[in-house]
This record gives sequence, structure tokens and C-alpha cells, in this order.
Amino acid sequence: MAKAVAKKKWFKIVAPKLFREKVIGETTSFDPKTIMGKSMKVNMFTLTDNIKKQNTEVNLVVDNVDTDKATTSIVGLKILPTSIKRLVRKGRSRLDVIVKGITKDEKVVTVKLLLITRNVIQGGVSTALRHAARAFTHKKIASSSLAGLTEIIATTNLQKEMKGSLAKIYPMRICEVRVFKFERFIKSVDLRKIKAQLSGMPQEVKEESSEESQAEEQKGEQAEETQAEAKEEPVEEPKEAQPEEKVEEPKEEVQAEEPKEDNS
Repeated sequence: MAKAVAKKKWFKIVAPKLFREKVIGETTSFDPKTIMGKSMKVNMFTLTDNIKKQNTEVNLVVDNVDTDKATTSIVGLKILPTSIKRLVRKGRSRLDVIVKGITKDEKVVTVKLLLITRNVIQGGVSTALRHAARAFTHKKIASSSLAGLTEIIATTNLQKEMKGSLAKIYPMRICEVRVFKFERFIKSVDLRKIKAQLSGMPQEVKEESSEESQAEEQKGEQAEETQAEAKEEPVEEPKEAQPEEKVEEPKEEVQAEEPKEDNS
């Protein structure tokens, strides 16, 4: 007897409940277990149908499969580097703040903030804004679950609240979460180290260490933005050198001399 050949099944991939479980794609598999953990990148415009959100990229991962439907959850957000270039203008100051913390349900997250002031600011105001933004973000991370933190960042509620808080120090033009990342594969040893740093480290040392790591990461990110910008610029192909056309000068016509009549 011929053996029965297993057939692949189609599974619909749906967005999280925050985006009304919109169908964002389909995939095939013999076993639903192989779909678990599958990650993908989706533009926010696809999830919200809001053209203003097209500069944000969302990282999703499949966390549950039920019959023919695979549900996903958010594990990261990122503003595209090309749009950041358009936000930064002359006559303004850009501040980058990196915060790593632990949520209420023991999940490690990294939040990278982009702050742009209305005018150019001096060092004292810059330091005060960095400290205030870092303290605000640490407080939000510690008091929220991963799902709750993801929701207030995706809906920009955290950014709006931060902008109002920082406006007490200096008027802000833009307060954005440039990158949000859930550290899924962190080891328990590293988790204990982060907890020790957040609880036992003095505030001044904590700020200095975070600023050092921020400076290193910012160099790499600025290089990425430059590469992304270079990719968008069309490169003109060199034109082939065409041989110069030689213009022949018109030759003078030589008139033949008429024979002289012999009068003799």
C-alpha cells in the first residue's frame, strides 16, 4: 500500500489585539510547533492604516498557534534611520538617551530615546534633560508589565507624557522612542547583574556608565544612518567616453588653368 503523504497546512498570521488582530500574512507548515517563535518585521502603517506611522517598523514574533491562526506579540519597535535624518534640523539640539530596565513581570527591556529641543541648548540644560528623561523612563519600566509598556510606547502615550514632563525644564520639539527592544534571550546571570546595577549602584555612577555605553552605541547608529542615507541616493553610472568626431576641413578646390591662346 502507498504511504500517505503529509501535506502542508496554511496558517494565518495575525497582529496582536492592540492592532485588532489584523491578518498580516500567511505561512505553510507540516507541524504548528515549527511556527512558534517565527519572527517578522512589519511597517506600522500596515497595522494601523495611518500614513503618519509609516516611519516606524515593528518586530513581531509568533507566540501561540490555534487551529489555523498564529497570533503574535510585539518584541521591538524602531524608527527608520532615514526619517530621523529629516527630524534633525539646524538651530536645534539632539539628545540620545539609552535606558535598560526590568519590568514588573521580570522582563529586561532596552529603550533608546530621541529628544530634540526647540532651540540650541547649553551643557547644563542638556544634562538636566538627560537625567530627567532617564528617571522618567526607569519609573515607567519598573511600574509596568511588558505588555503594558509595549502598549503605551506603540500608542505614543509614554512619549506625550514625557514631553510634558521635560517641558518644565526646557521646551521640547520632539520626544520619541527611537528603539524599543525586549531582550528575549538574556541569561539569568546577566539578569542578576542588571538587577544589582539598578539597585546597588550609586546614581552618579549609574548615569556615567549609561552615558559611556550610549556614546559607543550612538557612534554605531550614526554609521547605520549614514549607510542608509547613502543607499537611498542614486549612484550615477559613469558615462562611456565617446570618441571625438574629427571635423575634416573643406579642401580648397584647385581650378585648372585655362590654356592660353597662341596668337603667333
